[in-house]
Amino acid sequence: MSEENLGQRLAKLASDMIKIDTSNPPGNTREFVNFLVDYLQLQGFTPDTVELEEGKPNLLVKVGSSSPTLILNGHMDVVPAGDEDKWTEAKPFSGEIKEGRVYGRGATDMKGGLAVITALFSDVAKLIEDRGAGSLMLVASADEEVGGEKGLGGLVRSGLVKGNAAIIAEPSGVDTISMGEKGLCQLRLVVKGRSAHGSMPILGDNAILKAGDALEIVSQVIGIYNSKLELPKELEELLNSSVDVLVDEANKRQLKISREEAEYVLKRVTFNPGVMRCGTKVNVVPDRCDIEVDLRLPPGVKHNGSHSACDALAEMVLDSLEVNLHSQDFEIKVIGSSEPNFTDPNSDIVKVVAQAVEKVVGARPRYRIETGATDGRYLRYAGVPTVVYGPGEPFLAHSYNEYVKVKDLEIAYRALYDAVLAYFKVS
Repeated sequence: MSEENLGQRLAKLASDMIKIDTSNPPGNTREFVNFLVDYLQLQGFTPDTVELEEGKPNLLVKVGSSSPTLILNGHMDVVPAGDEDKWTEAKPFSGEIKEGRVYGRGATDMKGGLAVITALFSDVAKLIEDRGAGSLMLVASADEEVGGEKGLGGLVRSGLVKGNAAIIAEPSGVDTISMGEKGLCQLRLVVKGRSAHGSMPILGDNAILKAGDALEIVSQVIGIYNSKLELPKELEELLNSSVDVLVDEANKRQLKISREEAEYVLKRVTFNPGVMRCGTKVNVVPDRCDIEVDLRLPPGVKHNGSHSACDALAEMVLDSLEVNLHSQDFEIKVIGSSEPNFTDPNSDIVKVVAQAVEKVVGARPRYRIETGATDGRYLRYAGVPTVVYGPGEPFLAHSYNEYVKVKDLEIAYRALYDAVLAYFKVS
């Protein structure tokens, strides 16, 4: 197939996918799944659907019955479009194709990648089955943008999705392979005070003022923790490469990030108080403040026995608050967590994808660890070596005027085509 025909085919498929609004919330994927079922049935396949939550069906289709099994995954849901007036290049669900780009919400994250692996599956699945080389599974999952529990997370835990390796076509940049991600630790800190009339604050105990002190203590605890953190030696090269990639990508978007800042983001626990809810009225001393804090955990932060890394950090924070502020007026609850995870850089799936990218791009690929979370963690937790590789520039995800380059769709397709055939040792 010529470059022009391949590009047109992939752009059309991505455009058709973008036109189906799968904004999450609410994350309804039924119309999108129906579209995929029709597409795959026309190609001679018989897909299955699994609905772990009403309105959020997942699609699975598998060919072959022998080992090894390779999983191709992408998520169908997208973040909301936001203010439509800020979409100045194209309407968010138009899927407009112009000047070598496909525009719309999800073009980069990640309907471009989903279009690539859907087309790829339809092109190579029969060949792999006919050769008896193994099994290939395509999984289009729901719910990723809100955690993935009703999507790939639930499918993996239930045993419906399992294999020997996986490729997730999230936007990595076509010259970059992602092999891991930081962990997540989100905490809700409750600060208790005592109410009084605003004109007599000496009779109350202001929870907002205590909250400021509490956040300073939390910051200090994280700083001390970071000063003692030792990163795995075997990931030193990967982490340094990740720093280079982050600085380079930020500069491309005219977002100046120093190397020191990038090293902090990737190699240390980051601390971001994201939500604060305090008080009821301006003339009332607030008796309660709820704060939600987002921490991201690099490889090297490990669980401690029966406690997760996040649980251990929460206990450290609570102990320090009680000791330093001499008060029992604090509660902490973990509201979201995941362990840092990565795939061995020497695994077969990394090698075949890297070799294919180098062949197609003409240069050795860059490697990275993600600062955010992907559905790849569910597969890695289950012991499935997983790489993230797909079209699109990561910094375009969730942005206004989101787009994916048609050229990048072609490059990602050709690289993954070679990688899949190499994985199954099929010429």
